[in-house]
Amino acid sequence: MSEPEIENEVQSPDIETSTYDVIRKRLMDQGKELQQAVDKLNGKRQEIFGGVSTELIATERARTEHNCIPRDIVAISEDKLLLGYQVFMGLKSETSVSDIFAKLHYDGEQLENADFDLLNDANFQKDFKELLQYYKDARLLQLRRTDTHILMVFQIGERANDIKVLRWGISNKGIGYIDNRGERDHTFPPVHDFEWVRTTREDHLLGTHPHINVADTIFVECIGGDLTIKVEDNTEEGTGIYAEEVEEPNQGLDDAEILYADLESMIVLKVRPYKENVYRYIVYNKQLRSATRIDSIGYSCQQLPEGHGLIFPNGYYLSDGSHKVFPIEVDDMEFIRQIRAPNGEDSAFVYHHRNN
Repeated sequence: MSEPEIENEVQSPDIETSTYDVIRKRLMDQGKELQQAVDKLNGKRQEIFGGVSTELIATERARTEHNCIPRDIVAISEDKLLLGYQVFMGLKSETSVSDIFAKLHYDGEQLENADFDLLNDANFQKDFKELLQYYKDARLLQLRRTDTHILMVFQIGERANDIKVLRWGISNKGIGYIDNRGERDHTFPPVHDFEWVRTTREDHLLGTHPHINVADTIFVECIGGDLTIKVEDNTEEGTGIYAEEVEEPNQGLDDAEILYADLESMIVLKVRPYKENVYRYIVYNKQLRSATRIDSIGYSCQQLPEGHGLIFPNGYYLSDGSHKVFPIEVDDMEFIRQIRAPNGEDSAFVYHHRNN
């Protein structure tokens, strides 16, 4: 090798490194400029439409007469709260209203015990007493406030579905006790806010490696020992963008149960291969052409506003492909409602664990 060639060979890494640094600096400068432009635009938006940041204002301790296990809390008005809890009264022959509920007042600075008439209604006192007398193991399960009612949900049997519900009505005149037949008002929104579509034989595409057409976008099959997702209608090849093993390798194309929901930026698959008892839930991102398995979707799943993604009891999946699944138990977790912030920007999704 000649001396010029050796010199070029030595200098080339420096040249490549220098080029990389230049490009990196340009990209970082452009990123800063873009961030400044976004912040400026957001500032103008807040001036016109207003905006309130979400932050924790304070924390307070609710004190009760006995040691207890808190069950739920509900707002009666802007400054009045009702706390429900479990307490074991070993020496008392009869449980009173004050043994299960605490009335609280919050003045913006301090949380303290209060006295208001919500639980003083004679009919409520009668129904509460009969409930505890007739069902010896009855325990408070949940407190709920809807647009029209306040509900006290008691579990009266071994199963969480064995319930008795005392209810109050909410009107312009105030809050008044109604009766002990509020079970029909204790309902939850659908587990999924989208409809599942079941694939049929009309979606089958035959060939050397047959598969099932899903919304003319992806192709799915559970034959040959694995569950495969493809993005091309090529039955001559068995490879795809996603694959995982199935328990029964010798199954036919129509043996697996395959359902899907075609959403704005993704397709959610609900698949149960042949002879398996559990459904598998897979999210296919239309833009990224990638698939991610998230079984928590099976318990409950709601769409984020404007097609931004999905949220489920222990995590989320966003339209840009980013996702997070938190290591918490989600069995029997139920979606209660979505609360939108006054500025319309933020939403809180409220879930309830019925058996805890």
